[in-house]
Amino acid sequence: MTRRSSIAGRVFLAGGLASTAAAVVVALVVVALEGIVAAKREQDRLIEAARTLAIELDEPAADIEWVIGDETRELAGSGIDIAVFDGDVRLVGALLERPPEGCAATATRRTCAVDSGRAIAVASRLRTSEYEAREALMIALGIAVAIAAALSALLGWLAARWSLRPLRRLTERIARTQVDTERDVDLGPREGIIEVDALRTALETTLGRLKIALDHSRRFAGDAAHELRTPLTAIAGELELLAEVRAEPEDAESIARTRRVVGRLASLVERLLVLAIPDRDRNGLENVQLDECIEDRVAELASEQRARVTLALMKGPPSIPGDAALLTAMISAGVENALKFSEGPVQIAIALRNDVLVVTIDDEGPGVAPADRERLFRAFERASASVPGHGIGLALVAHVAALHRGKAAFVDGARGARLEITLPVR
Repeated sequence: MTRRSSIAGRVFLAGGLASTAAAVVVALVVVALEGIVAAKREQDRLIEAARTLAIELDEPAADIEWVIGDETRELAGSGIDIAVFDGDVRLVGALLERPPEGCAATATRRTCAVDSGRAIAVASRLRTSEYEAREALMIALGIAVAIAAALSALLGWLAARWSLRPLRRLTERIARTQVDTERDVDLGPREGIIEVDALRTALETTLGRLKIALDHSRRFAGDAAHELRTPLTAIAGELELLAEVRAEPEDAESIARTRRVVGRLASLVERLLVLAIPDRDRNGLENVQLDECIEDRVAELASEQRARVTLALMKGPPSIPGDAALLTAMISAGVENALKFSEGPVQIAIALRNDVLVVTIDDEGPGVAPADRERLFRAFERASASVPGHGIGLALVAHVAALHRGKAAFVDGARGARLEITLPVR
């Protein structure tokens, strides 16, 4: 299963990771540079202390013990230890290490030596203060990195939402756009953003082509149905007159069979005409009582079929804005489909669910496999080749429901198939 993500989320994540990585790199560089600067500063201070001691030792009457005591008092509280060496021999002072040439550092101590000619003056201090200062700096930088990461993430999220606002507006306009033959495709004004405007232009071009193709297909279906309606009506009339004339039994049976075929063709033509109806606006719609449409259609069924249909209609269902003829054709197609695929009873029910009128048609047939539930609402798709039909009925149901801002679908039922049609009442 593909994991879903958004562009805003990706921009937010990429910006947050990039800014965090940059902050960490900057922090490491700062720590490294601060270590170098701190070492140089500490070394200069120790050299200065050692040089001062060496200058005092060079005085002709200088007493080494007195000089060491005087300097120790002056350096009290600084943590700097001083000593005097003659070569490798310590003359006075607390240091035991051998004096280095210039400055040197170990893991625990940094030491600098200055040769005064008379003796070697040494100044040294533990590196604890360096480590403590570096640790405090790292803690401060860590807090700064965390704050910077959080702030950059917040600003990145806000920036991503602001940057994608034109794309969201375009998406909303696309969702509200209906491709029909009455209006040109218009996705609103340009945003002034190159990428979004290029996408808008491409979508308008594609939707315009779809509009033209839809217009051609509907015109073809409508023109073909109109052209067929007149000759079929004439043939049906001629067959009716011919049936009234006394004829041989074989001829009467052939005429009856031909009349049934012509009747099916006429029904197919009428349904094609319904499918050719384009999307329509809500102007001029009437308030339709759907329960009356259902009762009228059931009353028109043959007595054998009417006996199989039971109604479970709520009392006084609200009316819906729509076209009564189209809604009756929709109910007729749904009921005929249930009667065709079931030999048992068929139940039609109406219920109100959150300002939506729900019509269910249940049969006791073989049912519809979940994999076929969407396919069967496409024109000329059939559930079984052994059952006569053209694959138009369910397409008509879905088309009329969509014209009324509703939807048709097969849902799970107690047994058999359950066709559910939802129609908003407002």
